[in-house]
Amino acid sequence: MTATSSGWENDLKYRADIDGLRALAVIPVVIYHAFPKLLTGGFLGVDIFFVISGYLITQILLKSNSKGTFVIKDFYVRRIKRIFPALITVIIATLITGTLVMFGDEFRNLGKHVGGSVLFISNLILWQETGYFDPLAKTKPLLHLWSLAIEEQFYMLWPIILFLMWKVRQSLLPVLLVLIALSFGLNLYLLEIGNPAAAFFNPLSRAWELLLGALLAYAGMQRWITSERLSGSTADALSVTALISVTAAFALAKEGNDVPGWWAFVTVMSTVVLITTQKSWLNRKMLSSRFAVNVGLISYPLYLWHWPILVMAPLLGLTSSSAKVTLVILSVLASIATYLLVERPIRFGRNFRHPVRKLVTGFLALGLTGAAVYATNGGPNIALRAGERAAFMAYFNYEPPGQPYFRTIDVEANYRLDCDFYDLPAFRAGRATHLPRTADSSCFRPQLPGNPTLEIWGDSHAQQFYAGLKAVLGSQWNILVNASSGCRPDHALTDSSLDYCQRSNWTALETIRRYKPEVVLIAQAEGHDADHMLILIRMAIQAGAGHVIVAGPVPHWTPSLPATIVRRLWVKTPELTSVGIDSATMALNDHLRLRLGGSRGYTYFDVISTLCEDRACRTRVGPDRKLDITTWDYGHLTPKASIFVAQAGLKQLVSASSAK
Repeated sequence: MTATSSGWENDLKYRADIDGLRALAVIPVVIYHAFPKLLTGGFLGVDIFFVISGYLITQILLKSNSKGTFVIKDFYVRRIKRIFPALITVIIATLITGTLVMFGDEFRNLGKHVGGSVLFISNLILWQETGYFDPLAKTKPLLHLWSLAIEEQFYMLWPIILFLMWKVRQSLLPVLLVLIALSFGLNLYLLEIGNPAAAFFNPLSRAWELLLGALLAYAGMQRWITSERLSGSTADALSVTALISVTAAFALAKEGNDVPGWWAFVTVMSTVVLITTQKSWLNRKMLSSRFAVNVGLISYPLYLWHWPILVMAPLLGLTSSSAKVTLVILSVLASIATYLLVERPIRFGRNFRHPVRKLVTGFLALGLTGAAVYATNGGPNIALRAGERAAFMAYFNYEPPGQPYFRTIDVEANYRLDCDFYDLPAFRAGRATHLPRTADSSCFRPQLPGNPTLEIWGDSHAQQFYAGLKAVLGSQWNILVNASSGCRPDHALTDSSLDYCQRSNWTALETIRRYKPEVVLIAQAEGHDADHMLILIRMAIQAGAGHVIVAGPVPHWTPSLPATIVRRLWVKTPELTSVGIDSATMALNDHLRLRLGGSRGYTYFDVISTLCEDRACRTRVGPDRKLDITTWDYGHLTPKASIFVAQAGLKQLVSASSAK
């Protein structure tokens, strides 16, 4: 493990294109978080950060080892001065804002995540709580610190491993190759066995991304790859190919069970290529442009600021597209201020005495504050955490493991969770998995011979219709339920012992083939696509369904109906309101109604028309705003609302469909 001095001097010069790569990483992440439909794979920008980090840090470590100047304390001092100033600033701002606008359970969880951030175990906490793409994850202001936790866990061991390898004069190449293969293999294995949350948050299944950056640094040290060898038309062609590949990944990847997986591989390898093509036109002109470099310089504070701002804004009623644009601009301005007024003075200034001691003390104080907030169930009872409003929100607490509200409304029976292939007990225990569990056989087999049969197919937004249909149809119908949480209806040609959604959809189609139900009701939470639904309708009819009813979306509230009532409609809660209603869902329903307005063999059920009038939707279906509320979260119907919807239109559709 030797290198020439001149090689190191060249390799460690400041590279503007690396800052440009940081811009290429952070911009897609921000776009995805603000407008997920605009860039569905923007979350892959984090993978670029991992490669850059592994490359630069390993370069520095290898250089200090080669010169015999490596001191572990110095390494961590540099890390503290690099990451603590902006991180402390953002966490303090988030805590202060949370104190004023969060409910008790929300602030309690924030306290836990602050503590996890200080210990750099955010990824492990989130792994046990929920997946990155689950709806609950999008209400956590410090969710994005999972990536910082993975980096710091990596750097707890990597400098020591490098130092020991250097001391024994052992070649680093075989070690790197083995570790990369094992880590990437674990990533694919966890996805294969249906555990995407583990693949996403597990530091062992993410290490390969940092290690590939480390391998690139080692290759540069050994002079295997140099800017002189890789230049001209070859570098130009490679860099353009890499940029096209990573852009395609941003545009085509979607949140789901195959992430990180091969999409991350494409992103990581494209980043590796872009780091090696330093002399290409793209690196010199685009990635090194003033705009790209300036964005790269603020990429770290921008990454820290944008997500808490986007999460907190809906709590204040800021949900429109124009508001989100303003919030992104605000994030950029906060990042510039943090970079100029906090980061640079502490990292490079001479007027800030004993910076490391003060930073560590402040960081630990934040950790203790978070622990205290968590231990006291949300800290002091002030603002929204006091009085009748707090009691109102506490009534709707459905967070695991206890999920008290679910017991109140008997969600097990009213949503037929015994039919759900998702392993709910494992989720409640913090061991979420995509492996299917065994569902009750009565869900898929008619219990009333001679009576007509209705099959419910979809996800939890299909399950929500069971209570109403059971109430209005009674013992006159067999009601079969092939619906699992988080599984939009899809055509599954085979069964699966690894993916609960595939099993749920396969079982749905098999049940149609076996029992030829008079009516099939299809519903889903999101991802509505008219062409896809027409395919499902055709498959259901070909399998033996007498008639298909496609239920449109229910009204979506931002962030939830109970929160909207408490924050914006508390003094006088109207029965109908447009406050807090997601306009995109309303527009989607208009589109689906036109595309699926009715044809031979199927009917579109406009759920929104039963709950809304002139874009104003029901907050309750009775006199009591708490007991008669239409939904306990953003859009799942309560049993009372389900009965209301069934009586208002669904019963008539089912009866008419069976007569066709």
